[in-house]
Amino acid sequence: MESKKIDSKEFPILEFDESRVAIIEATNFIKPKEEFEYCVITFFRDVIEKMKTEGKLKEVACLHCETLDLPIYETYYQGKKVHITLGYLGAAGSAGFLEELIAYGFQKFIVCGGAGVL
Repeated sequence: MESKKIDSKEFPILEFDESRVAIIEATNFIKPKEEFEYCVITFFRDVIEKMKTEGKLKEVACLHCETLDLPIYETYYQGKKVHITLGYLGAAGSAGFLEELIAYGFQKFIVCGGAGVL
């Protein structure tokens, strides 16, 4: 795909790049998995640890960054396959991990944590 030249302005914040493709795309290094549809992102590590101890979770993938690996687990709820992972703290990391989850093929998300009033 040919890259278009950005119209340079005196102040870079006024420049606009009309390209719809990012330089770094999660889909360039993550292949979608057919069975990935529902994803719960939780900030309750203790719940994930308890479910792991009870044998209710199976690790099926992992989100990676320089400082942290976040496993993606598979479980079943009311007969449907559901995946669960811990949420990332911080806007930039959260956005990056969400892009990776979407690249895996997840289409439906529920996020649950203890700071919903913020």
